[in-house]
This record gives sequence, C-alpha cells and structure tokens, in this order.
Amino acid sequence: METITSVGSGAWGTAGTWDDGVPENDDIVIIAAGHSVEFDVDQSGFPDGIAGLTIQGGATPGMLYAKHSAAGTYHLKIKTGTHITGTTDTNRGRLVATADGTYADEDALPYDRKFIIELDGTAQIQATNLDINLRSDNPTNSYVRTYGTAYGPADQSTDVSTVTGVIDWGEAPPSAGTAVRIVSSGTMPTGFSEHEIYYVRSVSGNTCKLAGQNSDVTIVIPTAVGSGNLTMYSGYSSGSATVNVIEDVTADNWTTGDSVVLCNVGPQNYDQQRLTLDTINAGTMVLSANVDSTQYPLALIVLSSRNVSIQSNKATNIGIVEYGSSDTHGGVFGEIRATGQTGTTFYGYGLRYGDTCFVATISGCNIGIHNGSGCTVTTISGCNIGINNGSGHTATTISGCSNGIYYGSGHTVTTISGCNIGINYGSGTLRGTVFSANTYDLRQVGPLVGYGCSLRSTTQNYQYLVNAKDDVQQIIYDPMDADGDIQQGRVLAWCCGGYCTSEEASVPATPPIALSWCHEFVFEAPSVSGMELPVFVDIPYRAMAGQTLSIPVYLKLSATGHTEPGHVQIIDPNEPWDSAESKLDDTAITDTTDWQTVTAEYTATEDKDVLLRIRAINTAGTGTLHWWADPQAYPTPAEIAAAMWNDTTSPDRTLTS
Repeated sequence: METITSVGSGAWGTAGTWDDGVPENDDIVIIAAGHSVEFDVDQSGFPDGIAGLTIQGGATPGMLYAKHSAAGTYHLKIKTGTHITGTTDTNRGRLVATADGTYADEDALPYDRKFIIELDGTAQIQATNLDINLRSDNPTNSYVRTYGTAYGPADQSTDVSTVTGVIDWGEAPPSAGTAVRIVSSGTMPTGFSEHEIYYVRSVSGNTCKLAGQNSDVTIVIPTAVGSGNLTMYSGYSSGSATVNVIEDVTADNWTTGDSVVLCNVGPQNYDQQRLTLDTINAGTMVLSANVDSTQYPLALIVLSSRNVSIQSNKATNIGIVEYGSSDTHGGVFGEIRATGQTGTTFYGYGLRYGDTCFVATISGCNIGIHNGSGCTVTTISGCNIGINNGSGHTATTISGCSNGIYYGSGHTVTTISGCNIGINYGSGTLRGTVFSANTYDLRQVGPLVGYGCSLRSTTQNYQYLVNAKDDVQQIIYDPMDADGDIQQGRVLAWCCGGYCTSEEASVPATPPIALSWCHEFVFEAPSVSGMELPVFVDIPYRAMAGQTLSIPVYLKLSATGHTEPGHVQIIDPNEPWDSAESKLDDTAITDTTDWQTVTAEYTATEDKDVLLRIRAINTAGTGTLHWWADPQAYPTPAEIAAAMWNDTTSPDRTLTS
C-alpha cells in the first residue's frame, strides 16, 4: 500500500501526474488542491480497489473529472472500509462528470462515455467536504410498459358504444375476468382512464364490456367517445424472459447489459425484480432472467442504469452518498444503485442527508432518499422505501417500492404506482397527483390536505381510524375524475370518526332547494379512551375587512340519537382546535331527520383566513349526515392555495406529502 499524491494537473493514467507513479490496487490517492486530474483508466479489474480517494479543497480546489475527450467505459473502484472524501467545508474538493470536464458545466457527459464509481463493501462517498457535479445523459423514456397480448385497435367513432358500453375489438377479446388496461392514440372515452385496471365482462364474439371490478355492476359505460383508436392490453405471464413492450427505445439511451427494475403495477403487495437487459428490440425486450410472477397489464420496466453511475454492493444500511446531518449543500448525480442484493432484500441508503441534491435515478436500496431536504430525483424504483423522512424532496415517479413515501413532510411526487403503500405516515399537502395500482394509496397519514388529485387504487385510505385524534384528517378538495377533470366543490375526507364523500345518486328526498348531489358523512368509530371522534370537513375561505360571509348550509341526518347531531361553524384556524376562541360562529342543528338550513355568518374586522367547518359525532359508529353548501362559497383550487398555503399556482399534478 502506497500513498500517491498528485504533483500537477493531468491524466490519471500518466505517471507524471503523481509523485510515485500511476496509482495501483490498494494505494491511497490524494488529489492536491490546485490540481485537476482527468480520470482515463479502468479499474474494474482491481481485486480490491484503491484504498480511498481524498480530493483536497482550498483557494483553488482539487478536482477529479471524468474523461470527456474519448468514448469508453471508465471504472473508479474504492476498497471496502475506505471512502471518497474532500477537505474543508468551503472551496470543497470537486468530483465532476460533465461534457467539458469543468465543474461549472451543466451539460451531461456524452452517452458513449461511461463513468462508473464502484463502492465495495462499506465504502462510501462522504460528501460533506465535496462539491459534486455528476451529470448523466438521460434517456427520453425512463421506463417502458409491458403487456401480454394487444387487442384492437378499435375505432372509437364506430366501435365504442355510449349506450351499452360494448367495445368491438375486431378480434376475440380475452376471457371474462381478465385484467386489462386500455390506451388511446388520441383521447380516452369519457369515463375511462389509462391509469385504471379494468376487467373483461360480457364477452360475445369480438366484443366485450369493461368493468372497474370483476363484476357486472361496475361495468363502465362511457358518456362520450374520445378521439383516435383504442388498444386493449392484457398482462404478461410469468415463465419467460422475453416480454412485449409498447415503447420503442432502440434509438434511446438504453443499452444491452443495462440494469432495470420490473415493477408490477397492480393492486398486489409490491412486486419487483431487479434484472439486466440481454436484448433490446422494437416491441420486445429479453431480460436476464425469466419473469417470476404474473404481471398486471402495462407493468413497467424502469431503466436504472445511467452513463454516470455510483454503484454499491454493501450489505449494511449506511449511506451510499453520505452527507452530514447539518450539511446545507448538495450535488448533482446520475445513477445511485445498490447492486449487492436481489428479491426483497435491500441494503444501503442511496442518498442520506444533503440539501438540494439532484439525482436522475435511485434503485435497489433499502431507502432511496433518507432524511435531508429539498432533493430532487426523477425515478426511484425497486427499493424498500422510496423516500424516508426529511422534508421537501421531489420525485417524478416512485414505482415498485414497498412504501413510496414512509415519513417526512413537504415531499412532492408526480406518480406513485405499483407500491404496497403509496404514502405511509407523514403529513402535508396533496396537489393533483394520480395514485394508481397500489395496495393502499394512503395509510395512517395525517393531517393531510390536497386538491385536484386522484386516488385510484382499490383501497384509497387504510387505517385512518387508528390515529384516534379528533383533529386529524385527510381531505382532498376538488378531486380529479377518471377523465382527468377537476370536480369543483366535491370533497373526499377521512377522519378518526368516519369519512365524507360527495354523492350524486343518493340525495335524500325533498331538500330545501334542488340538489343534484351533496356530501355524505358516514360514521364508523365509537369513542376511543373516552374521546368522542368527529367527522368534519373544513372549507378554506378568505374574509376581507368589512365583509360579511353569509353561507347557507343544508343538512339532513339519516337517524336520530347522534352524540353530536351536527355543527356549522366559522373557524379561526390560528386558534387551538375546538377552542371557544376558534369559533367565530357556531350553530348546532337539532337531532331530527328533517332537512335543516343553517346560515354561517362572520363579519371580518381585518383580512383573515377562516374555515367553514361542518362536523358531527356518532359514537355508535352508524348513520349518515347529508349536507350541501352553496358552491359559490367555495374558493377555486388556486384560491385555496393562495389563501391557505401561499401558493398562487394552478394545480400541476404533483403531490406533496
């Protein structure tokens, strides 16, 4: 073992760059301040790797940069028990892979250049004293969709019935009960969604109907045809390594030998395989092993390889890229992948701590992002937990994880699919995200507020009653329907005493005014430890100085004998929950099954954010309360954001939790 130190800038493989020749296996390497070393060798054949790399900081920081001047694959191998580190917490050492090899460059290392950092055993990148800019040339398609058999296409203008729901595929569809998904070349028929799994029903010749569940009572009859053609896909069976794919990535940044995660996107406990690609064709891919379980239609093959990659085979739960808990800087990364385990065994934290890091993809880890704040990742796949704790992290797609988000606050995710649990614990804000094909979309989450989102898995919210707190709630304003349209004025809410939905088909008879739909409280929970748990909905509103809010609310109980028949309140959200000071107006309804009308009123002396609250309690855990309020009293989603969360943007189909 020798300690090799740079004596000037130059290529790693040139003896003159170092004080004692080109570094060999088990040597300790130091890049001195003021020196920039271009990595131009391949250490994949080293038995152990170099015994640590220190990049010194200083007035002119030392820098290791990936070779950018010639195509090839270059492996930097780090021995177990040693690390890549820097020195000084200002003007830190630099680790770089960019198009021109400079730290300031924002262009990716070209795809035909591969820079791979191999961390053996417990080796880490200890990033506290490093400035890292590792930019990969990312694919256009980060995943492809798989299928068993394609049916159709069916011309929507002639082959889709808006009367019976019958679709003519021009060929015999699969047998009744088969799970399928449909894709349109234009826009979907109203009532259908590409996110949903449907079940084949009423097969006759070349036609069938599609149902939301495997029963005729859930058959979907579209209210209008869309545009273009429909294709129906069944799922891929197990037992073969060759799979059909919709997207053609033969000209994309996908290469034979790349690592992928097969994510079964369906309502099962999460199901993933970590594999490599043997062959890439237009329309098919050959994987490194047989598919080991029956896949739901449009299961995903997620590309986890990038041309700039950090790979760890560790069998311990430590950070692959490790910042300190108090660090306030981050970096840019291509791929972070744990390679040492298969099946449902995971080790390592892809990114631990750090502030405002950017990562293209994380896979194979016990936890993708662990703690830290403000980090952004495009895809997290095939991990035990996608995001665990921390705050303000952002991901475009989390798929094929046991838990998409386990805990923390302020995380933003566009799509969570194919997970056991979409969000498990935590609190925050939902905004327009589609949850699909998870076992549970939400579990024991709260408090949580959202608008414009869509929970499309079989179980939307699980174990919300166990929070056993009267002020804990998950509520979604203006949920998105199957067509992607915002349903203004509707709500979905879950409390520790029950839940609320917006009903169109079960408005009780003879309301005071004509109602085409209304909200319904369903009471489920008795008191817990003497605590009487309400069902409630809060509607945000901004009262202006001198303005009198006057909001008529119409209510009807299904039965008498409720613990608290119902209250209509104007609430100051800045005061303690259910305190006298919080109630700017409070009117109780009577214990009767008649329709009742209550007008909530409040005159503001200053500009003020307030809540219209409807609440009731039935500790017997039975019965319902129907209610409706003038929709003109509701703010739009953008107004909700502006009033309550200081966000004036319109719904952007992202999720914060």
